[in-house]
Amino acid sequence: MAQIVASALVLMAVAGSLPASANLLANPGFEDAAPQVFLPNATGYWSGDPTTRLGSEGGITPLEGSFMLRFDQTFWSCPTGASGADLSQLVTVDPGTTSLTVQASFNRVAASTDTLFQASIFAFAGSSSGFDDNSPAIPSSLDRASVSLLSDADPSTWETVSVTLYIPGGTTYVAVIISAVENISNDPCPGEFAGHYADHIVLTAEGPPPPLPPPPSPPPTNNLLVNGSFEGDAPSIFLPSAPGSWSGDPASKVATGLGITPLDGQAMLRFDDTFWDCQASAAAGSDLHQIVLPSPGVTSYTLFARFNRVAGSTDSLFAAGLRAFDGDPSEYDDFSPNIPPALTTATVEVLSDADPATWETVTVSLSVPPETTYLSVTISAIENISNDACPGEFAGHYADDIGLFATPAVPSMQAPFRMTLVVAIAATAWLAAVRLPRRGRSG
Repeated sequence: MAQIVASALVLMAVAGSLPASANLLANPGFEDAAPQVFLPNATGYWSGDPTTRLGSEGGITPLEGSFMLRFDQTFWSCPTGASGADLSQLVTVDPGTTSLTVQASFNRVAASTDTLFQASIFAFAGSSSGFDDNSPAIPSSLDRASVSLLSDADPSTWETVSVTLYIPGGTTYVAVIISAVENISNDPCPGEFAGHYADHIVLTAEGPPPPLPPPPSPPPTNNLLVNGSFEGDAPSIFLPSAPGSWSGDPASKVATGLGITPLDGQAMLRFDDTFWDCQASAAAGSDLHQIVLPSPGVTSYTLFARFNRVAGSTDSLFAAGLRAFDGDPSEYDDFSPNIPPALTTATVEVLSDADPATWETVTVSLSVPPETTYLSVTISAIENISNDACPGEFAGHYADDIGLFATPAVPSMQAPFRMTLVVAIAATAWLAAVRLPRRGRSG
């Protein structure tokens, strides 16, 4: 899936509508024309992987107007090994623009089918003509923000995500990308999607934002995690099967490490390897998990995670995520026949700096459905530069002061429109790990 990546990123659940301002997108509700195929190389129109502009279909009606978009294929020709159907529109960024927010609404059929949708904004310098399929090289983005939605199976509800990007200096245009992703089954082409739709895409510009304060550290007594600062027992190996402790890939509880000191208390976590058995390790992520039982009456949770690493040319990517499940926590462990699919999930990643004196904080919030019986918290160090041999896959990568807190409930919206609004605020950073379309395809 596409990932949310930034040098400092906040992801939170918010209720209500976006600020009223002019929509910068052309044909936002697909009322005017059908999208084109291939990547766009100019502003003012939708183009990308094969899609269809249509009215009602399969019990789903447009959210607004008489038309909506149906995602059809992940590439303009068959067969294709891609898993995402992406549609893009380029928009010129006016001088003085400090942030852009895209809001996208999605829906799908009720069948057992792919459930993942995404909305993204990429910031670029230079001419938009370099973005298309025939360009010698699609340029690297200056920055990017993205959000994913695991959609429900109710065709009567449109679900809405929103993502906000603070515009880095030098930006001349942005690419707004909406996607349907084959997260359940990568089906043959044609006919890769069973009925996946988008409508009412809105892009708004904002003036100078208020300064972004560092995420707050709520009182430790409110932390729903056990041993959030790793002052207690060292993490165990294997996935956890019960609440109350950290467990996962090999990691160590340490007091100091290569010039890095704990952010909170006398100990911190060091990520060591991506699997407990080096002979079988081909993974790129070292993941540590904790299971948490939901609090009565709480419908939204916020996770804070702090990361640090050694200086030098080494892996720079960390992640923190929340998932909600319906079932028994014992099903989550390594020895369960099948770890159940999550009801909903939210993940944030940070490309860390090379300054061991600074800890970087990410925040992610998740609104959970009423059938949730347990949550899983995951923190990760990821080999995004070099997938090194095990043991010793990480040069010095640390986590500390992890907190999970109940957040205010998100008021429900009136049917048939259900707002599942997720806002991602990305600080400026140069991002190499972006989900850009491959050359020769649109998604």
